[in-house]
Amino acid sequence: FELTASRIAPHHFHNIDKAIAEMVRITKNRGLIFIQDTISPENIDASKFFNKIERLRDLSHVKDLSPSEWEKIFRENNCDLLKFERKSKIWPLKRWTERMSTPDDKVNEIIELLETEYGRYKKYINFEFKDDEWTLYPNNGYFLFEIGRAHV
Repeated sequence: FELTASRIAPHHFHNIDKAIAEMVRITKNRGLIFIQDTISPENIDASKFFNKIERLRDLSHVKDLSPSEWEKIFRENNCDLLKFERKSKIWPLKRWTERMSTPDDKVNEIIELLETEYGRYKKYINFEFKDDEWTLYPNNGYFLFEIGRAHV
């Protein structure tokens, strides 16, 4: 393939390294790989906090990677980052959890985490409590990688 793409799925992959290696394998030399996925903050503790909330909401969630983690995986697979964009989404907590049919006890656990621990991470993650509701502003990362010249 000249272009391989994955959209809003990699955070569900149990073996991201294997998935990326397979994308590289099926893409022609000098071909492109496009990834769009939710990204976590670069700060390790904030990333763990954000992924914990994601796992409470969605049992199929494995891990949102940070932009530098994405770049490292692709660099290890002989790919060059051509373009990266970050775009914020808006998810009122109620709607965000309802679309996954998150059980009430997990929603309450998310709210408790936000109320007790969010203050430590607000420098890295954008959530807001307004009008008696939490709203999340997670980021999507849009990555375009090129298979390197030495790719065989």
